[in-house]
Amino acid sequence: MAKAPVAVTQPVAQPPAVPTATPVPVLPAQPAPADNSNVALASNAGGGSWKTFPPGKMPLGRLIATGDLRDVADHGLAGERVYLKGQFVVNFSDANKAVLRPRTKLTDKVLHFGGGSSARIIVEFPGGYTPPAQGTVVNRDELRPYEITEVRKQEDGQLNVFVREIMQPN
Repeated sequence: MAKAPVAVTQPVAQPPAVPTATPVPVLPAQPAPADNSNVALASNAGGGSWKTFPPGKMPLGRLIATGDLRDVADHGLAGERVYLKGQFVVNFSDANKAVLRPRTKLTDKVLHFGGGSSARIIVEFPGGYTPPAQGTVVNRDELRPYEITEVRKQEDGQLNVFVREIMQPN
């Protein structure tokens, strides 16, 4: 009697199990309610609308002078809140903007100190604020700084520093 051939089965490699994604319900985005506790919001009549603060009560950040602007231009703000202090002269004033230049002393001009003279400070004011008049001297210190939003360096070395008024009027 002849033996029947025996079929030999080789195990077949199975692909690893792929986990199936469980559908997650997606909800439409909802606007977050504004936190108005102890913070005045300026109206947007004639200007933007953002939070303003009493002197010395702004959020924590790094305070710099005009001589530090080149470093900020080279390295950016890096997500950090940066404030600007100094003494400035108003070159131009409009409904909700002013263009300032750092005020320099005669000795600084003669000896070329500071490096801040090629900076143009473009200040945006919230609605309801009156920008300072052309020719006015503006002093900003650690209690009343401007918040820097952007620093751009032009090819000729001119720095355009965009700031906004975040301090409540006296």
